[in-house]
Amino acid sequence: MDNWKLIRGPAGRAYRRALGQMEQCFYWDGQFAGTADTLQHIILRVDPATSNLENISRAWCVTKQRHPLLAARIEEHTYQEQDFVVEEQRLSSSLPGEISFDSVSSTDEAHEYADRIINGPRQITNDTLARLQVLRRTDDARAVHLLIQVAHLITDGMGNLALLRTLLEALSKPDIDVGSLEDRLWLARSSDAVKADKSQSVAKQRWHRIMGIVLVELRMAKHTGGHTLPRKVSAATPLTPARSRYLHTTFTPSESKKIIQSCREQRVTFGKRLPCSRAAMTRVLHRLYLARQISPEEWFFRQREPFMPGGPLNQRPFLDPEWYSCGGASTVNLAISFFYNRLPAIPGGTRPGVEGQVPSHNQLLSRARFFYRARIMKAQANAFLRHPRHVDIHFARMPKRIESVAAHVEKWRALQRSDTSIGLSTQPISATEQAKGPNFVMAFGGSSMGSVSISPNSLALESLLPLAYPPKSPQPTIEVMASHTRLRTRPMELYLGAATFRGELNLYVHYDGNVYEDALVREWLDEIRSAVRWYLDGVDHGQDGIMAKL
Repeated sequence: MDNWKLIRGPAGRAYRRALGQMEQCFYWDGQFAGTADTLQHIILRVDPATSNLENISRAWCVTKQRHPLLAARIEEHTYQEQDFVVEEQRLSSSLPGEISFDSVSSTDEAHEYADRIINGPRQITNDTLARLQVLRRTDDARAVHLLIQVAHLITDGMGNLALLRTLLEALSKPDIDVGSLEDRLWLARSSDAVKADKSQSVAKQRWHRIMGIVLVELRMAKHTGGHTLPRKVSAATPLTPARSRYLHTTFTPSESKKIIQSCREQRVTFGKRLPCSRAAMTRVLHRLYLARQISPEEWFFRQREPFMPGGPLNQRPFLDPEWYSCGGASTVNLAISFFYNRLPAIPGGTRPGVEGQVPSHNQLLSRARFFYRARIMKAQANAFLRHPRHVDIHFARMPKRIESVAAHVEKWRALQRSDTSIGLSTQPISATEQAKGPNFVMAFGGSSMGSVSISPNSLALESLLPLAYPPKSPQPTIEVMASHTRLRTRPMELYLGAATFRGELNLYVHYDGNVYEDALVREWLDEIRSAVRWYLDGVDHGQDGIMAKL
């Protein structure tokens, strides 16, 4: 099992291993008021006999046995040393508070319930890294909502789907094979332990790590400045837990089919749709400038700043091939890296509208130029993923990030203990000054959670998660009606994602409501929708999108 060690627990066998570097990063994120915790909200239609307390408790234990990190606890020693401890007894029984039941009267009330969890006190602890909340509907006996909270240090997009798939299979079958604990722990290793070059000599591995350090310094030196949507940022913002907000929009099945087909014809994936987001943000900025909500100085600054989005990538296919093929592709653990794109300054930014009107999509960026930029992003992504040392580049970032996030948490803990701001200024920092900080300003984070980020060849969630259980049964007892993912966002986070479900393309935004205004984010999402329909659906709706709000 490589880095798992057998120890004697108070009630039988137990195993221990140190957290890997990426796990440490997300551990410290989580210590900051639950930052980055995920919540899956799944709406099911079930046979009422399937959703009884006994069956759900049994299925949850089966899920933990197949994915033992769900039952792990964490021991914190220093900021550089934390351990997972998996006690065998915790796999076969539900812990206090691990599963809870409640009732709601509608889908809307269930969404409100999820929102209270996301923005309330953190329910995840070092002793309980995953929780299951079951909401029964008083208006529909066959409707059940599952709210699954998981600490991000033990999961990612693929891990969340593996968890859900196992849980639903266990709910629909009296018995499923979970394999031996040793085999499951072998899969539940950190990504540090399953690097693809682990069979090579130690000297060669060290050389690879050194190259990663050099390359990350060279690459990040190019990422300076930047800008995003107008936001309220001060010195106190990084130490203020986010108010996690969520918006989404959905395309019809016919629209979704045309959009995906258009991407295929242009040989780009919808994951390279970011120029749509860029054009949308540009139109929002034009509108704000014309309404005199952005000064001429700030407008000039934004005209010349590069556009630098980024986000998570599925790292699993680039790790140990044996681990990947034996189940690492779909187990509950954390195995992601991060990408950063760099695009030119805002398109069509030399003239802020004509006669008080926001420029149309075509005036800002023709379809030909749009697909050209999409191919630039595709080339950048391919160059990164095909680089033989891209995994080492990722790991080279980790030590500094761990140190930084741990120090950040300790400062926040000190503030909590002293109950004072210690003079932290709430004076707004301008977009120009934000760009002069030690870190570049990321335009937004982005992925296709449940799709491109975990399966390069498909946007469809149902290609990774069967919608009826038992799978392929002529008489399923469980049907997945809807799936939503919520995040406890980071301070200043703006995160755009996409996935298709039942043939409908969904766009969603997670953001810090302390920093970004709800109306402005909604306007941006509406503009993204308009841009997607213009560039990818080939349809001109009204005046090429949203009319100027002047």
